[in-house]
Amino acid sequence: MKVLLLTGVGALFFAYYWADNFDPASLQGARVLLTGASAGVGEELAYCYARLGSHLVLTAHTEALLQKVNFLSYVQLTSLALPSLTESRGSLVVVSSLLGRVPRSFSSPYSAAKFAVDSFFASLRRELDVQDVNVAITMCVLGLWDRASAAEGVRGGPSIQLS
Repeated sequence: MKVLLLTGVGALFFAYYWADNFDPASLQGARVLLTGASAGVGEELAYCYARLGSHLVLTAHTEALLQKVNFLSYVQLTSLALPSLTESRGSLVVVSSLLGRVPRSFSSPYSAAKFAVDSFFASLRRELDVQDVNVAITMCVLGLWDRASAAEGVRGGPSIQLS
């Protein structure tokens, strides 16, 4: 009987101190440093903290993934599309960033990838010109912008129907 009573008291004590008293409002505006945020649990935690209104600083060890997405994907897709574009005398429109032309502090990996994109397509444009291949390459270099402001700026604008 003593063992059962002692176990019950222990369980109540444990439950009282173990109770979840987390207040999501405590993270509203809080600064959160989250490592490993590029994938998996870290990525999901980043979304959770963002939904709670935290100010996030995210880090990840996958600079190679950043280069793959922000540079190598452009090269691979262009290599695959170039024969068809050459045959149809098509155009290639590349969206890049001002950070590929003008470096900015704390954006080194991203800036490096965008510098590589700009250099790759500038070189490709010259190579196609020398080979007399009629494929136009247009670089759309976007400046630094706030996504929320940009979305608000186009809201209510003309709608375009694609057929």
